[in-house]
Amino acid sequence: SFTVGMSTSRAQIILPLMLKRYYEHFPKVDVSFYVNDTVVLEEKLLDGTIDLFLGANASLNPVFHTMPLAVDRMYLIISESLLQQHFGSREIREFEQGADLARFSDVPFSLYYETGAVNLIVQQHLKDYGIHLKNTPYHISDCDTHIFLCASGLCAALIPEMLSLRIYEHNAKCDPDKYIHIFPVKNFHYPLRIELIWHKDTQQPFYIKAFCEMLQEEVNKLVKNHE
Repeated sequence: SFTVGMSTSRAQIILPLMLKRYYEHFPKVDVSFYVNDTVVLEEKLLDGTIDLFLGANASLNPVFHTMPLAVDRMYLIISESLLQQHFGSREIREFEQGADLARFSDVPFSLYYETGAVNLIVQQHLKDYGIHLKNTPYHISDCDTHIFLCASGLCAALIPEMLSLRIYEHNAKCDPDKYIHIFPVKNFHYPLRIELIWHKDTQQPFYIKAFCEMLQEEVNKLVKNHE
């Protein structure tokens, strides 16, 4: 048995894609999952609560062994109804080439908890470009909740591309005013490194190595699907 840490959002996207195949190969291996932000998962790895974790922009701790999986990108999401309230059709076409967050300063946004890796790079971007989002009533760690709030027209949000699968599912069956637009963020150059991490002194048994390899394959598929 072993315990894997990861965020709620990534667990909801990745685990359904890989667990069936894993259990076909290792039906007698018990896998537990501990869900939290990367900064908490680092602590849980160090105190032995978990055996490895899937993290985003984890700290460069010398006792960590890091297996790079992908570099994710941040996108702005906003519903059709909220977009039409604030912008004209010409501006909307421009956003397809990159949305300048400075032009969204009056748009309500949902942001992330302070401890989250995504929050750190979002705040760095806002600081570097002198952008002030005036209306940020919600702070949430789960990307699905950001997407649901966005679909309702309450707010816009910033989400990693890898976690945008739910948006395409939503857009395929939603009412026109609840359609969610996805725009790249102009001048957003802050990488979101997706990595598998375990203690460098740990010798992984073959069934954990196989889990890591399958997880890497599924992450690669997700990245390719968005290219």
